[in-house]
Amino acid sequence: MKRSEGIVSVDHHQFVVGERGAEYLETVSHGTLLESGPGFVSFYTGIAYGPAHITVSLLDHAPADPNQAVWEVAEETTLTAASEIVVSATDGTVADLPPVPAGRYRVRAHARGRDRHYGQEVDHPVEDYLLELWPGTNADTTVATLHKSDTAWSPQTQVDESSLNKDRVYIRAGSGAVVTVPAQSPEANAVRAKLKEFGGKPLTVALEAVFSSRYVAGLDRDLIDRVEAAAPQQQLAFARWCIHRAPLSGASAGP
Repeated sequence: MKRSEGIVSVDHHQFVVGERGAEYLETVSHGTLLESGPGFVSFYTGIAYGPAHITVSLLDHAPADPNQAVWEVAEETTLTAASEIVVSATDGTVADLPPVPAGRYRVRAHARGRDRHYGQEVDHPVEDYLLELWPGTNADTTVATLHKSDTAWSPQTQVDESSLNKDRVYIRAGSGAVVTVPAQSPEANAVRAKLKEFGGKPLTVALEAVFSSRYVAGLDRDLIDRVEAAAPQQQLAFARWCIHRAPLSGASAGP
């Protein structure tokens, strides 16, 4: 067994494990911790931005069942990579961990701490992740949930107002800093109102400036966040793909 530990930067509730330059927008399956695609798996985090602690274990065979007393969620899928596998932020910044050799692996991911600071920006690690990989022949990239006791990324998480009915509510001020306000203040009520729009969470300042983002967010909130987080060349490629797939205005539907 080879085991390494390090810190990865979280951006827009995500980080990625896979080939360098993998197109992580090309998702084929997802759970509440993992999503999979060609040459990568990406992680859903509780925090929106900041560092997270991750341990990567390269095993010879499948591990024992997840320890439910230690980990709050565990999911499993298959990762096939033609080049070495690295841990990186969504902008491609690679974490300081040894790469995993190319190959097909069954992967099992574990997490804890995602509920404690959900949606916040942190300056030190408050969440822990474990990724176990072992050689596999199964090509099925479906994400299977083995155990889950946290609420992060559950269907009701981002629209459940009870998560805001606390003594304090965290909001992002006009300066960009994260501040707290009283639970029944106008600012907190505004956050509650926005949680019912745009797929369940407020738009970032950059997305707010693009009026059409509101419509896209209402259809697929995760997609609009990933488009914003993608590198400029990925955004351009995605825009071209959309243009080619869109029907021509005024085109006849007949032969």
